[in-house]
Amino acid sequence: MLINFAAEKRILLVLVLLTACVEMRPKPDATVDVGVPSVDTTSDMPPTFDGDVLHVDIAATGDETGVDQENAFTSIQAALDLLGALDDRNGMTVLVYPGIYEEELNLDDRHSGIKDATNTLRAAAKGVQITGGQMGIVLDNVKYFVLEGFQVRDIVQFGVYIRESRFLVLRNLRVERCGYSGIYFFAGSSDNLLEDFYVSEARYGVRLWGPSWNRTTERNTVRRGEMVGCRFSGLMVEFTEDSTFEQLVVHGSKEDAGVLIDSESAGNTFDELEVYGNINTGMRVSNSSKNLFSNLDLHDNPQINKSQGGLHLTAEANDNQFSAVECHGNASGVFLEGKSTGNTFTNLLLHNNLAYGMLLINAANNSVSLSTIVFNANSGIRTLAEANNTQITNSLISHNGKAGEAGLRMDATASGFTSDYNTVSALPRVATGVTEADFVRAS
Repeated sequence: MLINFAAEKRILLVLVLLTACVEMRPKPDATVDVGVPSVDTTSDMPPTFDGDVLHVDIAATGDETGVDQENAFTSIQAALDLLGALDDRNGMTVLVYPGIYEEELNLDDRHSGIKDATNTLRAAAKGVQITGGQMGIVLDNVKYFVLEGFQVRDIVQFGVYIRESRFLVLRNLRVERCGYSGIYFFAGSSDNLLEDFYVSEARYGVRLWGPSWNRTTERNTVRRGEMVGCRFSGLMVEFTEDSTFEQLVVHGSKEDAGVLIDSESAGNTFDELEVYGNINTGMRVSNSSKNLFSNLDLHDNPQINKSQGGLHLTAEANDNQFSAVECHGNASGVFLEGKSTGNTFTNLLLHNNLAYGMLLINAANNSVSLSTIVFNANSGIRTLAEANNTQITNSLISHNGKAGEAGLRMDATASGFTSDYNTVSALPRVATGVTEADFVRAS
Protein backbone atom coordinates (compact mmCIF):
# COMPACT_ATOMS: atom_id res chain seq x y z
CA MET A 1 0.00 0.00 0.00
CA LEU A 2 1.30 3.42 -0.92
CA ILE A 3 1.40 6.01 1.89
CA ASN A 4 0.66 9.68 1.07
CA PHE A 5 3.23 11.31 3.28
CA ALA A 6 2.18 14.86 2.23
CA ALA A 7 -1.41 14.33 3.40
CA GLU A 8 -0.19 12.72 6.61
CA LYS A 9 1.98 15.76 7.35
CA ARG A 10 -1.00 18.10 6.88
CA ILE A 11 -3.12 16.05 9.30
CA LEU A 12 -0.38 16.03 11.91
CA LEU A 13 0.02 19.83 11.55
CA VAL A 14 -3.70 20.39 12.16
CA LEU A 15 -3.62 18.18 15.27
CA VAL A 16 -0.66 20.11 16.63
CA LEU A 17 -2.39 23.45 16.12
CA LEU A 18 -5.59 22.26 17.81
CA THR A 19 -3.61 21.00 20.79
CA ALA A 20 -1.84 24.35 21.06
CA CYS A 21 -5.15 26.26 21.06
CA VAL A 22 -6.52 24.06 23.84
CA GLU A 23 -3.43 24.64 25.95
CA MET A 24 -3.61 28.42 25.41
CA ARG A 25 -7.21 28.74 26.69
CA PRO A 26 -7.34 30.71 29.96
CA LYS A 27 -8.11 28.93 33.17
CA PRO A 28 -11.64 29.52 34.50
CA ASP A 29 -10.38 32.12 37.00
CA ALA A 30 -8.14 33.94 34.53
CA THR A 31 -8.89 37.44 33.13
CA VAL A 32 -8.12 38.34 29.55
CA ASP A 33 -8.21 41.98 28.37
CA VAL A 34 -9.36 41.87 24.78
CA GLY A 35 -9.95 45.65 24.54
CA VAL A 36 -13.78 45.50 24.60
CA PRO A 37 -15.72 46.98 27.54
CA SER A 38 -17.80 44.60 29.57
CA VAL A 39 -21.52 44.53 28.86
CA ASP A 40 -23.94 45.53 31.62
CA THR A 41 -26.72 42.98 31.37
CA THR A 42 -29.04 45.31 33.34
CA SER A 43 -28.68 48.33 31.01
CA ASP A 44 -32.25 47.93 29.73
CA MET A 45 -33.58 48.51 33.24
CA PRO A 46 -34.54 52.10 34.26
CA PRO A 47 -32.16 53.75 36.72
CA THR A 48 -33.23 54.30 40.31
CA PHE A 49 -32.74 57.24 42.64
CA ASP A 50 -33.23 57.19 46.39
CA GLY A 51 -34.91 60.51 47.13
CA ASP A 52 -37.10 63.14 45.51
CA VAL A 53 -34.52 65.94 44.91
CA LEU A 54 -31.79 65.88 42.27
CA HIS A 55 -29.11 68.47 43.06
CA VAL A 56 -27.18 70.48 40.46
CA ASP A 57 -24.21 72.72 41.24
CA ILE A 58 -21.68 73.72 38.59
CA ALA A 59 -19.06 74.13 41.33
CA ALA A 60 -19.60 70.66 42.85
CA THR A 61 -16.55 68.34 43.07
CA GLY A 62 -18.16 65.11 44.25
CA ASP A 63 -19.23 61.99 42.38
CA GLU A 64 -22.11 63.67 40.43
CA THR A 65 -24.80 61.35 41.69
CA GLY A 66 -27.09 64.28 42.52
CA VAL A 67 -27.87 63.05 46.04
CA ASP A 68 -26.80 66.31 47.69
CA GLN A 69 -25.02 69.58 46.89
CA GLU A 70 -21.53 68.17 47.46
CA ASN A 71 -22.17 65.33 45.02
CA ALA A 72 -24.40 67.34 42.71
CA PHE A 73 -24.51 67.09 38.95
CA THR A 74 -22.54 69.89 37.30
CA SER A 75 -24.93 69.97 34.32
CA ILE A 76 -28.65 70.73 34.54
CA GLN A 77 -29.38 68.66 31.47
CA ALA A 78 -27.61 65.65 33.01
CA ALA A 79 -29.99 65.82 35.97
CA LEU A 80 -32.96 66.22 33.62
CA ASP A 81 -31.81 63.20 31.63
CA LEU A 82 -31.81 61.10 34.80
CA LEU A 83 -35.23 62.45 35.75
CA GLY A 84 -36.60 61.51 32.34
CA ALA A 85 -35.19 57.99 32.62
CA LEU A 86 -36.56 57.20 36.09
CA ASP A 87 -39.38 54.71 36.22
CA ASP A 88 -40.93 56.42 39.26
CA ARG A 89 -40.40 60.11 38.56
CA ASN A 90 -43.61 61.86 39.69
CA GLY A 91 -43.19 64.58 42.29
CA MET A 92 -39.44 64.99 41.66
CA THR A 93 -37.49 68.25 41.93
CA VAL A 94 -34.31 69.26 40.15
CA LEU A 95 -32.73 71.87 42.43
CA VAL A 96 -30.10 74.11 40.82
CA TYR A 97 -27.58 76.17 42.79
CA PRO A 98 -26.29 79.59 41.64
CA GLY A 99 -23.85 79.74 38.77
CA ILE A 100 -23.62 80.36 35.02
CA TYR A 101 -24.74 77.31 33.05
CA GLU A 102 -23.81 77.50 29.38
CA GLU A 103 -26.21 74.88 28.12
CA GLU A 104 -29.54 74.49 26.37
CA LEU A 105 -32.20 72.69 28.41
CA ASN A 106 -34.57 70.33 26.62
CA LEU A 107 -37.61 68.78 28.31
CA ASP A 108 -40.23 66.53 26.77
CA ASP A 109 -43.02 64.18 27.80
CA ARG A 110 -40.60 62.02 29.83
CA HIS A 111 -40.26 64.94 32.27
CA SER A 112 -44.01 65.31 32.84
CA GLY A 113 -45.52 64.84 36.26
CA ILE A 114 -49.11 64.06 37.09
CA LYS A 115 -51.91 66.22 38.47
CA ASP A 116 -51.23 65.48 42.13
CA ALA A 117 -47.45 65.12 41.83
CA THR A 118 -45.93 67.73 39.52
CA ASN A 119 -42.25 67.72 38.70
CA THR A 120 -40.19 70.84 39.28
CA LEU A 121 -37.05 72.52 37.92
CA ARG A 122 -36.19 75.20 40.48
CA ALA A 123 -33.37 77.61 41.23
CA ALA A 124 -32.21 77.18 44.83
CA ALA A 125 -31.43 80.92 45.08
CA LYS A 126 -30.97 83.99 42.90
CA GLY A 127 -28.17 83.90 40.39
CA VAL A 128 -28.90 80.74 38.41
CA GLN A 129 -28.25 81.77 34.81
CA ILE A 130 -28.88 79.87 31.57
CA THR A 131 -26.96 81.47 28.72
CA GLY A 132 -25.28 81.25 25.36
CA GLY A 133 -27.37 78.70 23.44
CA GLN A 134 -29.55 78.77 20.35
CA MET A 135 -32.46 78.16 22.74
CA GLY A 136 -32.65 78.68 26.48
CA ILE A 137 -35.24 76.29 27.92
CA VAL A 138 -37.46 74.15 25.68
CA LEU A 139 -40.61 72.43 26.99
CA ASP A 140 -42.07 70.25 24.26
CA ASN A 141 -45.19 68.24 25.11
CA VAL A 142 -44.60 68.57 28.85
CA LYS A 143 -47.44 68.42 31.38
CA TYR A 144 -47.76 69.13 35.10
CA PHE A 145 -44.38 70.78 35.48
CA VAL A 146 -43.08 73.81 37.43
CA LEU A 147 -40.22 76.00 36.18
CA GLU A 148 -39.12 78.56 38.76
CA GLY A 149 -36.49 81.16 39.52
CA PHE A 150 -34.14 81.17 36.51
CA GLN A 151 -32.36 83.92 34.62
CA VAL A 152 -32.18 83.26 30.89
CA ARG A 153 -30.08 85.64 28.84
CA ASP A 154 -28.09 86.13 25.65
CA ILE A 155 -29.99 83.49 23.68
CA VAL A 156 -29.89 83.36 19.87
CA GLN A 157 -33.58 82.48 19.39
CA PHE A 158 -36.10 81.78 22.20
CA GLY A 159 -35.49 82.27 25.88
CA VAL A 160 -38.26 79.91 27.02
CA TYR A 161 -40.06 77.96 24.28
CA ILE A 162 -43.28 76.08 25.10
CA ARG A 163 -44.90 73.78 22.54
CA GLU A 164 -47.90 71.46 22.91
CA SER A 165 -47.55 71.70 26.69
CA ARG A 166 -50.24 71.95 29.36
CA PHE A 167 -50.62 72.54 33.08
CA LEU A 168 -47.26 74.27 33.43
CA VAL A 169 -46.41 76.85 36.09
CA LEU A 170 -43.68 79.29 35.05
CA ARG A 171 -42.73 81.58 37.91
CA ASN A 172 -40.06 84.16 38.81
CA LEU A 173 -38.30 84.08 35.46
CA ARG A 174 -36.04 86.86 34.21
CA VAL A 175 -35.40 86.66 30.46
CA GLU A 176 -33.13 89.13 28.68
CA ARG A 177 -31.53 89.68 25.29
CA CYS A 178 -33.13 87.03 23.09
CA GLY A 179 -33.02 87.13 19.30
CA TYR A 180 -36.67 86.17 18.97
CA SER A 181 -39.22 85.83 21.78
CA GLY A 182 -38.35 85.99 25.44
CA ILE A 183 -41.16 83.58 26.40
CA TYR A 184 -43.09 81.87 23.60
CA PHE A 185 -46.26 79.76 23.91
CA PHE A 186 -46.65 77.92 20.62
CA ALA A 187 -49.52 75.91 19.14
CA GLY A 188 -51.46 73.72 21.52
CA SER A 189 -49.96 75.18 24.69
CA SER A 190 -52.96 75.63 26.95
CA ASP A 191 -53.98 75.75 30.62
CA ASN A 192 -50.63 77.20 31.67
CA LEU A 193 -49.72 79.89 34.22
CA LEU A 194 -46.96 82.48 33.76
CA GLU A 195 -46.49 84.84 36.71
CA ASP A 196 -44.02 87.18 38.43
CA PHE A 197 -41.70 87.56 35.45
CA TYR A 198 -39.53 90.13 33.68
CA VAL A 199 -38.62 90.14 29.97
CA SER A 200 -36.44 92.71 28.21
CA GLU A 201 -34.62 93.29 24.94
CA ALA A 202 -36.22 90.58 22.83
CA ARG A 203 -37.89 90.86 19.46
CA TYR A 204 -41.15 89.99 21.23
CA GLY A 205 -41.36 89.89 25.01
CA VAL A 206 -44.11 87.34 25.65
CA ARG A 207 -45.83 85.85 22.62
CA LEU A 208 -48.76 83.45 22.39
CA TRP A 209 -49.32 82.02 18.92
CA GLY A 210 -51.65 79.15 18.17
CA PRO A 211 -52.34 79.20 14.43
CA SER A 212 -55.83 78.07 13.52
CA TRP A 213 -54.53 75.50 11.03
CA ASN A 214 -52.66 73.85 13.90
CA ARG A 215 -53.98 74.29 17.44
CA THR A 216 -54.94 77.50 19.22
CA THR A 217 -53.47 78.47 22.55
CA GLU A 218 -56.27 78.52 25.12
CA ARG A 219 -57.00 79.17 28.80
CA ASN A 220 -53.55 80.47 29.68
CA THR A 221 -53.00 83.02 32.44
CA VAL A 222 -50.25 85.65 32.24
CA ARG A 223 -50.01 87.90 35.28
CA ARG A 224 -47.75 90.14 37.36
CA GLY A 225 -45.09 90.69 34.73
CA GLU A 226 -43.08 93.44 33.07
CA MET A 227 -42.01 93.57 29.41
CA VAL A 228 -39.42 96.21 28.60
CA GLY A 229 -37.54 97.53 25.59
CA CYS A 230 -38.59 94.94 23.02
CA ARG A 231 -37.96 95.57 19.35
CA PHE A 232 -41.57 94.96 18.30
CA SER A 233 -44.24 94.16 20.91
CA GLY A 234 -43.79 93.49 24.59
CA LEU A 235 -46.93 91.33 24.63
CA MET A 236 -48.20 89.70 21.43
CA VAL A 237 -51.37 87.59 21.43
CA GLU A 238 -52.38 85.73 18.23
CA PHE A 239 -54.83 82.90 17.58
CA THR A 240 -55.44 82.78 21.32
CA GLU A 241 -58.73 82.19 23.11
CA ASP A 242 -60.21 82.37 26.61
CA SER A 243 -56.97 83.47 28.26
CA THR A 244 -56.38 86.01 31.03
CA PHE A 245 -53.79 88.79 31.09
CA GLU A 246 -53.64 90.84 34.26
CA GLN A 247 -51.42 93.14 36.30
CA LEU A 248 -48.92 93.68 33.50
CA VAL A 249 -46.59 96.56 32.62
CA VAL A 250 -45.38 97.03 29.05
CA HIS A 251 -43.09 99.87 28.01
CA GLY A 252 -40.32 100.92 25.67
CA SER A 253 -41.29 98.90 22.56
CA LYS A 254 -39.39 100.34 19.62
CA GLU A 255 -41.16 99.49 16.35
CA ASP A 256 -44.72 98.29 17.02
CA ALA A 257 -47.49 98.39 19.60
CA GLY A 258 -46.53 97.68 23.18
CA VAL A 259 -49.45 95.21 23.34
CA LEU A 260 -50.73 93.59 20.14
CA ILE A 261 -53.87 91.42 20.03
CA ASP A 262 -54.24 89.99 16.54
CA SER A 263 -55.30 87.11 14.28
CA GLU A 264 -58.74 86.04 15.46
CA SER A 265 -57.99 86.15 19.16
CA ALA A 266 -61.29 85.98 21.02
CA GLY A 267 -62.80 85.65 24.46
CA ASN A 268 -59.70 86.90 26.27
CA THR A 269 -59.63 89.15 29.34
CA PHE A 270 -57.16 92.00 29.83
CA ASP A 271 -57.25 93.68 33.24
CA GLU A 272 -54.94 96.11 35.04
CA LEU A 273 -52.43 96.82 32.30
CA GLU A 274 -50.16 99.84 32.23
CA VAL A 275 -48.74 100.47 28.76
CA TYR A 276 -46.50 103.47 28.22
CA GLY A 277 -43.51 104.90 26.41
CA ASN A 278 -43.91 102.77 23.29
CA ILE A 279 -42.78 104.54 20.13
CA ASN A 280 -45.64 103.37 17.93
CA THR A 281 -48.89 102.57 19.76
CA GLY A 282 -49.76 101.57 23.28
CA MET A 283 -52.26 98.79 22.51
CA ARG A 284 -53.51 97.57 19.12
CA VAL A 285 -56.47 95.23 18.63
CA SER A 286 -56.61 93.83 15.09
CA ASN A 287 -58.95 91.26 13.55
CA SER A 288 -59.96 90.07 17.02
CA SER A 289 -63.37 90.02 18.66
CA LYS A 290 -65.32 89.62 21.89
CA ASN A 291 -62.42 90.38 24.19
CA LEU A 292 -62.86 92.20 27.52
CA PHE A 293 -60.59 95.08 28.54
CA SER A 294 -60.72 96.84 31.89
CA ASN A 295 -58.60 99.07 34.10
CA LEU A 296 -56.13 100.06 31.40
CA ASP A 297 -53.68 102.95 31.77
CA LEU A 298 -52.32 103.79 28.32
CA HIS A 299 -50.10 106.84 28.40
CA ASP A 300 -47.22 108.62 26.70
CA ASN A 301 -47.24 106.57 23.51
CA PRO A 302 -46.42 109.33 21.01
CA GLN A 303 -46.90 107.62 17.57
CA ILE A 304 -45.34 109.94 15.04
CA ASN A 305 -48.36 110.65 12.80
CA LYS A 306 -50.56 111.48 15.80
CA SER A 307 -53.48 109.30 14.75
CA GLN A 308 -52.85 106.16 16.77
CA GLY A 309 -51.17 106.46 20.13
CA GLY A 310 -53.02 105.02 23.12
CA LEU A 311 -55.57 102.43 21.93
CA HIS A 312 -55.92 101.44 18.26
CA LEU A 313 -58.65 99.18 16.84
CA THR A 314 -58.27 98.09 13.21
CA ALA A 315 -58.95 95.36 10.62
CA GLU A 316 -62.42 94.43 11.82
CA ALA A 317 -61.77 94.41 15.52
CA ASN A 318 -65.40 93.83 16.45
CA ASP A 319 -67.62 93.49 19.50
CA ASN A 320 -64.93 94.14 22.09
CA GLN A 321 -65.77 95.75 25.43
CA PHE A 322 -63.66 98.41 27.14
CA SER A 323 -64.27 99.83 30.59
CA ALA A 324 -62.26 102.04 32.95
CA VAL A 325 -59.65 103.00 30.35
CA GLU A 326 -57.46 106.07 30.81
CA CYS A 327 -55.49 107.46 27.85
CA HIS A 328 -53.27 110.50 28.27
CA GLY A 329 -50.13 111.92 26.68
CA ASN A 330 -50.61 109.79 23.56
CA ALA A 331 -50.89 110.89 19.95
CA SER A 332 -54.63 110.20 20.10
CA GLY A 333 -56.40 108.56 22.99
CA VAL A 334 -58.54 106.01 21.11
CA PHE A 335 -58.44 105.40 17.33
CA LEU A 336 -60.95 103.17 15.52
CA GLU A 337 -60.64 102.30 11.83
CA GLY A 338 -60.74 99.42 9.33
CA LYS A 339 -64.44 98.54 9.66
CA SER A 340 -64.14 97.94 13.39
CA THR A 341 -67.71 97.72 14.58
CA GLY A 342 -69.89 96.94 17.58
CA ASN A 343 -67.32 97.94 20.20
CA THR A 344 -68.48 99.49 23.47
CA PHE A 345 -66.55 101.96 25.62
CA THR A 346 -67.62 102.76 29.17
CA ASN A 347 -65.95 104.98 31.75
CA LEU A 348 -63.24 106.29 29.48
CA LEU A 349 -60.97 109.09 30.65
CA LEU A 350 -59.31 110.58 27.58
CA HIS A 351 -57.29 113.67 28.40
CA ASN A 352 -54.24 115.66 27.41
CA ASN A 353 -53.55 113.71 24.24
CA LEU A 354 -51.50 115.33 21.47
CA ALA A 355 -54.28 115.17 18.84
CA TYR A 356 -57.75 113.69 19.41
CA GLY A 357 -59.45 112.22 22.42
CA MET A 358 -61.14 109.71 20.09
CA LEU A 359 -60.82 109.39 16.31
CA LEU A 360 -63.14 107.19 14.19
CA ILE A 361 -62.56 106.46 10.49
CA ASN A 362 -64.69 103.92 8.64
CA ALA A 363 -65.80 102.37 11.92
CA ALA A 364 -69.53 101.98 12.55
CA ASN A 365 -71.97 101.08 15.31
CA ASN A 366 -69.61 101.81 18.18
CA SER A 367 -70.80 103.35 21.44
CA VAL A 368 -69.32 105.54 24.18
CA SER A 369 -70.96 106.12 27.56
CA LEU A 370 -70.21 107.52 31.00
CA SER A 371 -66.93 108.95 29.74
CA THR A 372 -64.87 112.10 30.19
CA ILE A 373 -62.99 113.52 27.19
CA VAL A 374 -61.16 116.73 28.05
CA PHE A 375 -58.06 118.83 27.35
CA ASN A 376 -57.06 117.10 24.12
CA ALA A 377 -55.13 119.21 21.61
CA ASN A 378 -57.67 118.84 18.77
CA SER A 379 -61.26 117.59 18.93
CA GLY A 380 -62.60 115.58 21.79
CA ILE A 381 -64.21 113.16 19.30
CA ARG A 382 -63.53 113.32 15.56
CA THR A 383 -65.31 111.15 12.97
CA LEU A 384 -64.31 110.69 9.32
CA ALA A 385 -65.21 108.54 6.31
CA GLU A 386 -68.38 106.67 7.17
CA ALA A 387 -67.99 106.42 10.89
CA ASN A 388 -71.70 105.77 11.04
CA ASN A 389 -74.16 105.15 13.86
CA THR A 390 -71.79 106.25 16.60
CA GLN A 391 -73.62 106.54 19.92
CA ILE A 392 -72.42 108.77 22.74
CA THR A 393 -74.35 108.96 25.99
CA ASN A 394 -73.94 110.43 29.49
CA SER A 395 -70.46 111.80 28.78
CA LEU A 396 -68.52 115.02 29.32
CA ILE A 397 -66.68 116.34 26.25
CA SER A 398 -65.13 119.64 27.13
CA HIS A 399 -62.11 121.96 26.84
CA ASN A 400 -60.65 120.29 23.80
CA GLY A 401 -58.86 122.11 20.98
CA LYS A 402 -56.78 125.25 21.19
CA ALA A 403 -59.69 127.42 22.19
CA GLY A 404 -61.41 124.76 24.23
CA GLU A 405 -64.29 124.69 21.78
CA ALA A 406 -63.67 121.53 19.70
CA GLY A 407 -65.94 119.00 21.30
CA LEU A 408 -67.46 116.83 18.56
CA ARG A 409 -66.35 117.21 14.98
CA MET A 410 -68.20 115.15 12.39
CA ASP A 411 -67.41 114.49 8.76
CA ALA A 412 -70.29 114.96 6.32
CA THR A 413 -70.21 111.25 5.47
CA ALA A 414 -70.87 110.25 9.10
CA SER A 415 -74.56 109.46 9.37
CA GLY A 416 -76.84 108.14 12.06
CA PHE A 417 -74.89 109.79 14.87
CA THR A 418 -76.83 109.92 18.13
CA SER A 419 -75.99 111.78 21.30
CA ASP A 420 -78.07 111.80 24.45
CA TYR A 421 -77.57 113.38 27.85
CA ASN A 422 -74.06 114.62 27.12
CA THR A 423 -72.36 117.77 28.28
CA VAL A 424 -70.42 119.13 25.32
CA SER A 425 -68.31 122.24 24.94
CA ALA A 426 -69.15 122.78 21.24
CA LEU A 427 -71.77 121.52 18.85
CA PRO A 428 -70.85 119.19 15.99
CA ARG A 429 -69.57 121.14 13.02
CA VAL A 430 -71.21 118.80 10.52
CA ALA A 431 -73.49 115.95 11.47
CA THR A 432 -76.43 114.45 9.67
CA GLY A 433 -79.50 114.16 11.84
CA VAL A 434 -77.97 115.86 14.90
CA THR A 435 -79.62 118.93 16.35
CA GLU A 436 -78.65 121.35 19.06
CA ALA A 437 -81.28 119.84 21.33
CA ASP A 438 -79.19 116.68 21.57
CA PHE A 439 -76.47 118.50 23.52
CA VAL A 440 -76.01 120.45 26.69
CA ARG A 441 -73.25 123.03 26.63
CA ALA A 442 -70.52 122.77 29.21
CA SER A 443 -70.46 125.68 31.59
